[in-house]
Amino acid sequence: MTSLSVTISSHFFDSLSTVLYLGRSFCLFPFKWEKFDGNYVIRKSKTHVVYSFVAVGVVVLASIVGISEAYSVPAIHLIRLGTTVKRLVNVTDIIIVLSSALLGVVATWSKKDKLVDYLNHLNKVLFQFDVLLTYQVPRLRNFKLVTLATMVYSTTLLSFHTGIWANLGSKDWNVYAIIASFFPFNFSYLFTIVEELMYWYLVYSVKIRITALNEKIYLIGENERLHDLLMEIDKRKINSVVDTLHPHFFKPTLYKSTSATQIQKIIKAYLHLVAAKNCVNDCYGLIILTVLLGCLVHLLVTPYLLRSVLFSSDDDEIFIASQSVWMIGHVLRLVLIVEPCDGCLREIRKTSLIVCKMASVGLETDVQGSLDLLLTCLSQCELDFTAFGLTVMHRGLLTAIAGAVTTYLVILFQFN
Repeated sequence: MTSLSVTISSHFFDSLSTVLYLGRSFCLFPFKWEKFDGNYVIRKSKTHVVYSFVAVGVVVLASIVGISEAYSVPAIHLIRLGTTVKRLVNVTDIIIVLSSALLGVVATWSKKDKLVDYLNHLNKVLFQFDVLLTYQVPRLRNFKLVTLATMVYSTTLLSFHTGIWANLGSKDWNVYAIIASFFPFNFSYLFTIVEELMYWYLVYSVKIRITALNEKIYLIGENERLHDLLMEIDKRKINSVVDTLHPHFFKPTLYKSTSATQIQKIIKAYLHLVAAKNCVNDCYGLIILTVLLGCLVHLLVTPYLLRSVLFSSDDDEIFIASQSVWMIGHVLRLVLIVEPCDGCLREIRKTSLIVCKMASVGLETDVQGSLDLLLTCLSQCELDFTAFGLTVMHRGLLTAIAGAVTTYLVILFQFN
């Protein structure tokens, strides 16, 4: 069920602020927000939708024109489009980058209701446990660090790479004209980087809440062990009616009631996280699939160009270093989107282990029933992120991509 807007607390907004401003600047978050009574109301904005489509359209068209002009320079044309294989690989590379930028804007616009629902579900998780609010803020500061490092690394690498092409084509064309020709395409490449950062944030937000729930379940388990100890003490001490006035007499019942209630809250919070996961998969599934294909193509293009330069008569050490750093960057992009997804799977395995240990102790009926229901939810409502339903995002995907890249590179080198 979708809603037109969502109201969040100022603390929650502070943790969101980086991704909100970054996403809206790159046409990937068509929403507006305003402060009201200490809270923030986030709602859809038609103005930002229009801005998103106009901006991405201009960038894509300018990229096509600029790349066409830059590749017409003889020195650049020889490296990029000198053979049939080079033309095929580089044109595929350009299509992937520009389609990712377009797809990101179209998908976030068409699935903007899912983004509102995502925020709504995370907000409901905070209402289940107030401790999660204090738990999430310091950890979500990691997003600012990751965002800054990623954007600086990408911008620096794009600028350095453009400078290399400008230097190569300086004999045939004006340096500043070459830099201006590459600028729109580089900017469209940043669209893809921001898409990955937003996906990282959405998944990472779910992960830290699962971690908080695990800590809460662990505390419940500690209370249950304390309950068993108090029960044994009470059995030894109750010898008369007077002993029932002992302050520990009714304490086990209090622990049992509190444990069952807390587990039920955990179940509700977990179901909200599963719903938030479904929103992410629905909104970003096709985008992430395109990003994975893009990384695969880039990891083919970069080593291929590197080999071409190494076996050429005029090998350029700066260009070789640039291609090497690009390969590292593409691998880091894969890690950026895969790692938080794998982290969610690891945390869920911890949750199942903790709950199984608690259920095996043999607790009272109400607590045991709540644990059984939680185990059922964990087994039937899986919290896994997928790329358009085609593959589950986990660390094993990295080895699969590495194997595919190696196979395709061998084929390309044989056809060269």
